[in-house]
Amino acid sequence: MRVAIWQSQPIAHDVGANLEALSAAAVDASFDLLVLPELFSTGYLFDDRTQVAALAEDPHRGRTAASLAALAGRHQAVIVAGMATCIADQVYNSAVVVSGQGTLAIYHKIHLFGAETELFSAGVHPPPVVSLPDGTRIGVMVCFDWAFPEMARSMALRGAQLLCHPANLVLPFCQRTM
Repeated sequence: MRVAIWQSQPIAHDVGANLEALSAAAVDASFDLLVLPELFSTGYLFDDRTQVAALAEDPHRGRTAASLAALAGRHQAVIVAGMATCIADQVYNSAVVVSGQGTLAIYHKIHLFGAETELFSAGVHPPPVVSLPDGTRIGVMVCFDWAFPEMARSMALRGAQLLCHPANLVLPFCQRTM
């Protein structure tokens, strides 16, 4: 399996520009699984819940999901991406698992960090474990979930062989701790 990780500096709140940057970066890339950062399409910083709600999308039919599905289809791959989602008037800091056929799984971040508690609703469902076309089983969590070992343990017990972790690790020790 060829795993790619795309690190970017998103343009705050410019979904179109961020999707274009991803598409351009992936043109000559070769991967079976691509993992993108937390909130890759909007950037991480918001002034308030209204601002993030205006950018949150339907994880199945929104612009970002459609763009990811098209990219995954072109590469015959699966993409794990962090994005702001909106479901039933709730806004979540989420990770989506997308193939060329569309969204396979959605995870809403359970462990919100700092100001995220004012911007997003916390997820209530355990992180998903998804079988890829080649049989590999991936688990998905978002950023601060890393600080809670039970997240990784629960996915491993459900058969995850690889953990995909869209993150925006803002504290200076996070990278070493991971």
